[in-house]
Amino acid sequence: MESLSLNSRSFFLWNNDLGLEVAGLEADTPTAVASMTKIMTALVTLENRQLDDEVMITPAMLQGLEGYAVVGLRAGQVVTVRDLLYATLLPSAGDAAQALAVDTSGSIEGFAELMNARAAEIGMEKTRFSNPVGMDEGNYSTSREIAMLVREALKNPEFVEIFNDFEEYLPSLGMMVRKTFSQIQYVTGGKTGYTEAAGRCLASVAEVEGTEYILVTVGAPLGKNVVDAQTIYDAVAVEYEPMRVVTAGEKIVQVGVAQSATQEMSFAATQDVIVALPNDTTVEDLTYSYDGVEIITPEVELGTTLGTVSVRQGENLLYEQEIVYDEAPEFYDYGWVAAGGSVSVALLLLTLGLAWRAVRQKRHKRYAWLWPVLVGVLCLVSVVANLLIFGKWFDEPGVTGVVWPEELVRELN
Repeated sequence: MESLSLNSRSFFLWNNDLGLEVAGLEADTPTAVASMTKIMTALVTLENRQLDDEVMITPAMLQGLEGYAVVGLRAGQVVTVRDLLYATLLPSAGDAAQALAVDTSGSIEGFAELMNARAAEIGMEKTRFSNPVGMDEGNYSTSREIAMLVREALKNPEFVEIFNDFEEYLPSLGMMVRKTFSQIQYVTGGKTGYTEAAGRCLASVAEVEGTEYILVTVGAPLGKNVVDAQTIYDAVAVEYEPMRVVTAGEKIVQVGVAQSATQEMSFAATQDVIVALPNDTTVEDLTYSYDGVEIITPEVELGTTLGTVSVRQGENLLYEQEIVYDEAPEFYDYGWVAAGGSVSVALLLLTLGLAWRAVRQKRHKRYAWLWPVLVGVLCLVSVVANLLIFGKWFDEPGVTGVVWPEELVRELN
């Protein structure tokens, strides 16, 4: 990515499936973001209105839009929220954005307060919205934070439907509207923006080899925002490939078991995990780790979460799975050890008693030497018998650890 020749002064590329940064340039520098602002306008509207709500267009909704794209609303028209949202996100109509803002909050300023409150919830710390259209004064963000906004907006199915549409008929306006850019390879949806301060901008969502990405570019010359997006997504397609880092059903971790013939329990991955990684990635570049209970004992309750297995590429978390103890092994009953030891001691004491009695009564003096030998043999037999029967009960538990795959599997398209 570093070697790409781009026209934009800032960009940020986000792997939305994994929730990690892929690449960026001046991604945290505040800048005017033009009509990408309308993404927040649409999100706030969707969270506060119904699509079939009707809006009466007033003169206040149409003021201050000289030089900005409009859809041609007229005072006195009645338009649905749905059609105003499409007009806002497809042809980037400023009059539609202001109509939604004024009708929702009573004023531009009141709607901007809603926008900023929502930005704070998302964590957009370097962002400030002053209007729903994207006029430069007091309105700024960063390429990273606009990507954060898009990621949040994609959680709303109604937003996704509009954002991903490139052409739509608006019944309450009686017109067809189209997006401000033509669909390019990989891109599933997007929103452009332009002011002199912001340059040509584009917030887009794309699917490359099964992985969803969010890309925000800012500050390109005329037409080059789309060119840069295509260049970056092409680079992702060439430099990254889908790799299987975890396979469903395969052993992913083993945990040692104490006081049982089952010296370790194996746990399998619950799903296939295929992620886009740089082409030269090997299994040695990843870290498979387990953090949790090291030894399972009879005291561990069924249903307990033993710990977590994770797969990381550097600091990036690729996969995480909780390990749940849902089937118990058969544990040893150490009462049998005590019983066996007691019987052995009893027999030994009985033998010693008989020997002592014989010696005391001075019987069989010729064979008196046999009594110590008999006692010793019985003692040895007792020890050997107990070791054979119970010795394995005291074996060390098995080794606890994560199981690394032998290699990463490249997934063919």
